[in-house]
Formats: sequence, C-alpha cells, structure tokens
Amino acid sequence: RIYRGEEIGSGRTVTVEVIPSGAFRASVREKLEAEAIAAKQINHINIPATYDFGNEDGQLIYVTEYFEGASAEEWVNEHGPMPTGAALRIALQVIGAMGAASFHKISHHAINPANLILVPGQTPEGDWPLIKVLHFIGVAPTFMNGDMSVAAFDKSSHYASPEQLQGGTVDFRSEIYSLGATMWFLLTGAPPLMAPKGPLAMQPTTIGL
Repeated sequence: RIYRGEEIGSGRTVTVEVIPSGAFRASVREKLEAEAIAAKQINHINIPATYDFGNEDGQLIYVTEYFEGASAEEWVNEHGPMPTGAALRIALQVIGAMGAASFHKISHHAINPANLILVPGQTPEGDWPLIKVLHFIGVAPTFMNGDMSVAAFDKSSHYASPEQLQGGTVDFRSEIYSLGATMWFLLTGAPPLMAPKGPLAMQPTTIGL
C-alpha cells in the first residue's frame, strides 16, 4: 500500500509505503531493514531519497521522496515504442543509479518498466527523459522463496534473470539482464519471452551472422 503524506516537521510531501512482512523469513526482514538503513545515505538524482524507515506491527514502513510522473510502462502503452535515443538515455540513468546503490551493497531485485518513472524536468545534460528508479529497497530478494506475492511475481517475471526465477543470488549481472529485458519493452512495446529455467538456462547461445 502506498500513500501520499506530509512530514510534520518540515511540511514536505512524502511517499509512505507500507509492506506486510509477517510472511517473510527473519533473514529476509533483516536484509530489507539493513538495505533501508543504507539507502538513507544514497544521494543520487535517479533514486528517490529515503527519509525514514520503520518496522511496526509486522509491517515495513518506508518514507521516501514524493514526485509526480508516469512509469515507462504507462508511457509505452500510451505512445508506442520509445525512440532509441530516449531509451538509451533511460538505460544510462538506470546504470548510474545501480552504481550508486551498489556502493552501499544494494542490488535492485525488480528492474522493469513499471519501476522506471518518467518525471518532469530534464537530465543534467538537458535531455529527455529524466527518470527515477523505484524500489531499490522494499522488494524481497528472490521470486521463488515464497516471500513475494503472486501478483508481484506475475508482473516482474518477464524481466527477471534465469537465476532470479530459480531463487538464486541477484547481483550486477542479474540487474543487467533485467535492464536488457526492460530495454526490449521500451523499444518494441512488448515484453520479452520469459527467461528459460533449468539446465538450458546455463547453456551458451550461438547467434549466426
């Protein structure tokens, strides 16, 4: 559940996200809490600022920067495939955000078009679009360990790496896979086929030219 709120001290508008955590394993809750604490130190134009975090009555509560905008998924669904230059600028911003988060040992577990928000304004270079990457924090580490809802799995599965679909470790390589799948959607208007599971996922692919 996501709410729009107002910080009492400063009066600034914030986003409040409440995530039930009762079904999470203790190790998952601890990891999410550690990532939220680390995220408060991140200062990056493409990552929503984390103002506060708490764990109360079996719920994780995130207080983050509020901003207007539409997701890349919504933009493509309304306008069709994105121009190549704009898609590449999005990819560069995502990679920059990934680098800033990795410095604090945070990997993104759900890079997909719904989590890339096109916000008003321009990039520092004066280009369109400027984006914010949602959910560097607040997403359970794997798909197949019972810690993510079915709805979340269905929405993100087309963009998940083979190892993520099998409950493996998510790192920079997995993030790059998800970014590539997201780029596919931005440039074609349709999600890619889901990553293969099982032994075939580990076999190299030969492309004839």
